[in-house]
Amino acid sequence: MKELTYAGGEVLTGDAIAEAVLEFAEALARHDEAAQVTFPSLGEDGSILETTLLIGPASQIIARAVEVEHEELVDERAVEELRGRIRALRAGPSSDDHGDHDADHPSLDEF
Repeated sequence: MKELTYAGGEVLTGDAIAEAVLEFAEALARHDEAAQVTFPSLGEDGSILETTLLIGPASQIIARAVEVEHEELVDERAVEELRGRIRALRAGPSSDDHGDHDADHPSLDEF
């Protein structure tokens, strides 16, 4: 299991879920975008909860492995949904691209 620390709070979730959340955060940062992400997490009493985070380009998420008395939290559907969102971001242009930029962001040469 992995504990994600974000905005001063902790969320316990499965390894594959945590890794997909981190990969999604990285993809968002590369595109200078923000999005909500919802995934299953484990409550203190062992109950399965739904967690939603708002992740942006400056988000700092820490993941660390922890040992718990509960079984590994697995949700293949949640992981695949995140991977689909990652693929969609990677298929589009990133903020690192130096191609055409829209008129709302003039180049320095225009000043």
